[in-house]
Amino acid sequence: YYINCDSAADRRALQESQLTRLGVPYERFACISGDSIDEVLASRAALDLGALDKPMHPFLHDVDEQTRARTIGTWLSHYALFDRIARVHADDPDGLYLVLEDDAVLDPRFSLADVDRVSLSLPGDWAYASLNVHESYCLEDRVNEDWFVKRAKLAASLYDSERVAAGRCTPATKDG
Repeated sequence: YYINCDSAADRRALQESQLTRLGVPYERFACISGDSIDEVLASRAALDLGALDKPMHPFLHDVDEQTRARTIGTWLSHYALFDRIARVHADDPDGLYLVLEDDAVLDPRFSLADVDRVSLSLPGDWAYASLNVHESYCLEDRVNEDWFVKRAKLAASLYDSERVAAGRCTPATKDG
């Protein structure tokens, strides 16, 4: 799956070209637009969030309204797609599904075999894994050779975080 807003036809073309070239089957999932905070909150109210109906993350109070709307819209898009996958593929609880945002650029050597190989090392009790390539990680959060638990503020650099300042994080390097 890839998440794409109707207004981003160029990104749709990029993803479909890239995924076709790499031989990755895909389905487009229309994003929940983050054009305005009112639109996002209306979309949020329309979703059955249940236990996820909680206050905004403190990070979202410190950003402008447009960034806040887009961030919540992105989060809701992921949530709605995860919900769709769970419903549509309920008969395949062990299925593996790759979810991309429409600006994701995959390495030209990428293959589904890579996803299958790395997924074998996922801890058995994980429902999903985030393949963030722009984040930094703490050695204390290492689960195994391939995976880390992510514990950081949204859009926060690990090296600027209070975890490092408080000595609760030994930054991991790409090699370590």
